[in-house]
Amino acid sequence: MWQRESIIRHCRVATLAMPFSDAGNNEALSEDALLDANNLTSTTYMDKLYTMLEQCPKSVASWTPNGTAFVVYDTAELEATILPQFFKPIKFESFARHLSSYGFRKIKAVVNNSELFAFRHTSFVRGQSDQVHAIRRRRRHRHTEGTSTNGGDTAHPAPTGLTAVGLQDLRDAINQLRSDMAETKAMVHTLMSLDSLDGTPNPPS
Repeated sequence: MWQRESIIRHCRVATLAMPFSDAGNNEALSEDALLDANNLTSTTYMDKLYTMLEQCPKSVASWTPNGTAFVVYDTAELEATILPQFFKPIKFESFARHLSSYGFRKIKAVVNNSELFAFRHTSFVRGQSDQVHAIRRRRRHRHTEGTSTNGGDTAHPAPTGLTAVGLQDLRDAINQLRSDMAETKAMVHTLMSLDSLDGTPNPPS
């Protein structure tokens, strides 16, 4: 009998000694840590990009005259020489896609028979390096509406009619499209103005 009581007491002590685990809190902490890491990565990347443009030879890449965008004049030289100084060696196409994931707009134009690429972000402006910290990489969201659960039954099917929220989303999308078109026109105008430069398409040093 005393052996049984001793075993029960031992089990109780062992149970009390076990560390408390809260899966929900741990998951929240993990998400917060991941978000902080993503923000830190974004800030570091934008700081490096800004520094690169400040130090890059103007014959390779430089700010536009108004400082609201930057133009790449020599993609091969940028890829081979400049990018490896600040980032891991990557192709120019990958560099452009990476900028797109941060919300940069890209415009391609032909000036004096040479291809030029311009990139623009409202928070990436010459002389305003403190603003680049507001730039964050876009996160992909999973679409879960209408997915099947419990043997194929669909849960919460998407509504077919336009609700008030849906109409507002549509208005926001139209306004964003208009804003994007205005930005694109401004960038095209900036690039076309470079066509008036005499000699090579490269800007003066």
